[in-house]
Amino acid sequence: MGEIDHTSISWKIVCPHCGHKHDDTDFRCDGVMEGNQICHSCDREFSFTSDFTVYWTTEKITNQSS
Repeated sequence: MGEIDHTSISWKIVCPHCGHKHDDTDFRCDGVMEGNQICHSCDREFSFTSDFTVYWTTEKITNQSS
């Protein structure tokens, strides 16, 4: 069996032991975006962290008095 790709950017948390892809809803951490978790598939523990990027957009407000 080859190496499991668990470090790539992913929308799901990937178990580094078995490759199982967890739904992010499985990881409700009360605002903490890192911690340890037991895999639902292989029952082995792993750690996880999340990374967020914020992009801002703006637009003009029309019909506004100056």
